Amino acid sequence: MNKQQVSSKHHYVAKAILHNFCVSGESLFYLSKQSGSKVPERRNIDSVFRRMHFNSFERNDGSKDDTIEKFFAYELDNYIPEWVGAFQRALETGILAFPSRELRYRFIQFFYNHKKRSPDFIDPIVQEVAEETFTADLESEFEAAYRPLTYEEKLLLNDENFRARAL
Repeated sequence: MNKQQVSSKHHYVAKAILHNFCVSGESLFYLSKQSGSKVPERRNIDSVFRRMHFNSFERNDGSKDDTIEKFFAYELDNYIPEWVGAFQRALETGILAFPSRELRYRFIQFFYNHKKRSPDFIDPIVQEVAEETFTADLESEFEAAYRPLTYEEKLLLNDENFRARAL
């Protein structure tokens, strides 16, 4: 990932982890929960466990900011090969020992953040917020509490694209 370029394909399972499941090159066997298929298919790691701009937020000008994704990539995922080495040594010796305190702390931080990085964790929260925010009475509730809405604002509140961007 180029530090200057805005990334768009954000993996919620780091590619450095996926590499450990590859059967050849950068391909692995993948079973999609959405497809309902019972047969795993061979996929490239670039195409699995990712969403477009999953860790981006939208700036006021409409552009994407991938600061969070870059944090994951450079501050956490970058250490995965070293962790894998520590785990391999643990299998041989029976003792899990990280080469440095920083590497151990990064490992703890990775798992703490990884839970929150997963759509299985985030999606239900976003859905709940959407249901609480975009109620059937949203227009009248807003107008009673603040001010009358313009026709354009009412259209915007009912626009699915606006709602998706707002969440």
